[in-house]
Amino acid sequence: MASLLASCGFQPRGVVTQWTFSEPVKIVGVANYSTLYKTMARQLQRTGVQLVEDSAGAAILRIRGQRSGSRLLTVDSRNDAAENELEESFQFTLRHPERGDLLPEQTLRVVRILLRPQDEVLSQDREEERLRNEMHRELVNQMIRRLATVQ
Repeated sequence: MASLLASCGFQPRGVVTQWTFSEPVKIVGVANYSTLYKTMARQLQRTGVQLVEDSAGAAILRIRGQRSGSRLLTVDSRNDAAENELEESFQFTLRHPERGDLLPEQTLRVVRILLRPQDEVLSQDREEERLRNEMHRELVNQMIRRLATVQ
C-alpha cells in the first residue's frame, strides 16, 4: 500500500518537497519582516536552499502581486457576519542572471472559509490569524513543489 501511495506522488500533510537547487537564492518583492517572507525563508531553508541577501550571482525568486483578501459570505439572523471567505495569493518567478528565466511566472491562490460563531467573539481574530498562517504555509509548499521541477 505504501509503495502505491508513493508512486502516485501522495505525501502526508506537512511534508516538504525537496528542491535540489545548488545555487544561492535571493527572495525579492516581499517584506523581510512579513509572515509570508518568514514562512518562505524557513521552508526553503528546510529543503536545503541557501538564501542570500546579495543578489550577485544568485537566482532571483521574485514575488509580486501578493494579495490578502476577505469577503463576506453569509450573515446570521442579527445581520452579523457568520462566514467569511479568506484569500491569499501571489505570483512568483525564478530567474538566474546567467541562465535567464528558470521558471515562468506562476500564480498561486488559496481560499478558506472562516466561520464566525457569535458566542466566541474573543477568539475570532486569533482564529483568522491562525488560518492565514496556515494558508501561507500551503502557498509556500505549493511554490516549492513547482520550484522542485527546476534543476
